[in-house]
Amino acid sequence: MIALLLLGCKGKQPSNSNINSADYAWINTLKELPMKNDSLINVYFKYNQIINGYEVTGRWMPFDPHSETGYLIMNFRDTINGNSFQYVNTEKYNSYDTDNITFSKDFEGYRNGDVYYFDYSFPDANDSNEDFNNSPIGYRTPFQFLDVNFDGEKELLINDWGRYQGGNHYAVYKITTDGLLLMDYPPFNRINNSTEFNAETKQIRLQEFDGVFDYSVVVFSDCATRITNRAIPTRLTNTTSGYILEEYYQQEQTDFRLDSIYQYGNQDSVYVYGDVGNRLALIDSIEYLKAI
Repeated sequence: MIALLLLGCKGKQPSNSNINSADYAWINTLKELPMKNDSLINVYFKYNQIINGYEVTGRWMPFDPHSETGYLIMNFRDTINGNSFQYVNTEKYNSYDTDNITFSKDFEGYRNGDVYYFDYSFPDANDSNEDFNNSPIGYRTPFQFLDVNFDGEKELLINDWGRYQGGNHYAVYKITTDGLLLMDYPPFNRINNSTEFNAETKQIRLQEFDGVFDYSVVVFSDCATRITNRAIPTRLTNTTSGYILEEYYQQEQTDFRLDSIYQYGNQDSVYVYGDVGNRLALIDSIEYLKAI
């Protein structure tokens, strides 16, 4: 039995007679997607708005009736040509939207066949966290389309709703004719609400935090580069920028060159490293208070 629950009417569940044939159409499509598991709870949702030309629906499988996380299949159907692609999460998924249900007052738990309708949180209405109001990435936005590599094509960003010091983290996927391709290399595997994008200079500034004593800014430029030198300066070992360097050095070739690092440490100095002759070298040291 399918129970229909409209967001904003918590606790009120209209009878099945309120479900029209259009609802059954998208729900049945999701049932045919991969990852069928009859032992899991199947919760269905649909976004009320068309987003970047897509009708977005999902099948979320919370781990138990009161779980805040679960598996997910999210379907993006192009409203013009009817083509679809899917985002699948087989580890754990939750969002601002699903949390609103899970932690709502008098919530009695998910039931197999529950249906929810969500209003999409558009990125330009990014007023939920004043620390990230200038970010082009929506803090509450569960997913969005944004050209993060300046190639004129928008990528799909999936919000992990982690609410870390630098904001949420975002998995970045290139949309191809064969489906989604995860961009799991720097700088795209480190995108968060603190990341700055400069389309004019084609630069990405990552900001990484590890408490109050380890903070770094790592600047990447859109420039094809062959990586030949993999030395990690001593001052950068076991730091946020050092971890990014380790990931960067795993590549033989990259379209985004690491240009500079600003490593803030122990609230005394900022060490500035730059690309000198295809190797990373210390080029400046700034007193911490003058740098912030």
